[in-house]
Amino acid sequence: MNRLRDWATGHPVDLAAFRIAVSVVVLFSVDVWTAAGWAHAALPPVSEGLARGVTALVLLSAFFTLIGLFTRISSLVATLSLGWLLSVPQQSGQVMHTHHLLWFFAILAAAPAGDAWSLDARRRPAEAPSLAHGVPVRVAWLSMGLIFFFPGVWKLNAGAAWLDGLPALVEWKWFQLADTPWVQLSPRVLWWGGVASIAFELSFVALIISRRTRLLAVALAFLFHQGIWLVMGIVFSSLWLCDVVFLPWARWLRVPSTGVKTRAAWPSLALGVVLLGAQLFTGVTRRERSWPFACYPTFSDPAPRAISWLEVEEVSPRGTELVFSRGALRGREAQRWWGVMAEQPPGVFYRQWRGASPPDVSEVRYFRVTKQLGAGVPPVRERVR
Repeated sequence: MNRLRDWATGHPVDLAAFRIAVSVVVLFSVDVWTAAGWAHAALPPVSEGLARGVTALVLLSAFFTLIGLFTRISSLVATLSLGWLLSVPQQSGQVMHTHHLLWFFAILAAAPAGDAWSLDARRRPAEAPSLAHGVPVRVAWLSMGLIFFFPGVWKLNAGAAWLDGLPALVEWKWFQLADTPWVQLSPRVLWWGGVASIAFELSFVALIISRRTRLLAVALAFLFHQGIWLVMGIVFSSLWLCDVVFLPWARWLRVPSTGVKTRAAWPSLALGVVLLGAQLFTGVTRRERSWPFACYPTFSDPAPRAISWLEVEEVSPRGTELVFSRGALRGREAQRWWGVMAEQPPGVFYRQWRGASPPDVSEVRYFRVTKQLGAGVPPVRERVR
């Protein structure tokens, strides 16, 4: 019990570093800044004016949390407003895994995150290391670990079929991005890279538990994310930037461990039980498409050998105009539309994407285009009735 208590005790500076990192990530997050633009695509649609107002509230409260001004209140406001704002794009039919931004701010809201490196701390006596400062950091560690762990479990469950299908998965992802792969690896190298990925994901929790291997875990996580970015074009910057939570800032900066202990740890413990319990449930049941808790993408299913997308034509007195094609799906910012397009009927998708068609449009035509990956045959275009 004493060893567990020692492990869970933390310095206010380490919690403050986590507060600053999460606040910066939210303030510069593309997902936060673009969420209001998805208001018309939500089902049912949401007022874009309301969404932009909540965006401003998120940014203001995140900035107050960053500088540590009214930290308890500002972090709570940021958590509640962020939860609503990030739910707007999720209602389009495609779940984007920005859950950790909400989870981490909730951890801050339940913790005395303003006890160091903050404007609030200037008006109070210095706080000594305690469970109240260490438990929220440990909850963040375990939460990050579970984000890695369950995708590794499900890849391992898929076994050799997943490893053998990696070339197809990489080709499928780059076709969606419509970019030229930055790094092209042989199937053999991809196979061994897949083995290394599974080993890393399954071992990350164990590595962060021990002080001796924690920095190794951080280095491996960074290399893991950068490797996926290079090979598949998938960016996880909003996650790996939060890795500062694993670093021993107080020890590195030789901050004195003196002061008073006035904080209670039970709010962070209660939140940790809820958060980690929800992650365990969604991970075991492989619920990748839920909010505000979900298992992060496993990529364990075989990649399809054929990929299809929608083309939309509008008929008006001006003639027939192609208003939506694969060109609208290119690039990382358009990735969400692939999922929306796959989930919704053509008419619903068109209304989500277009908002409202011009008044002189007399007919809207839908076509399904299918391309066989790895084959030199042209795409097949069929009318959707």
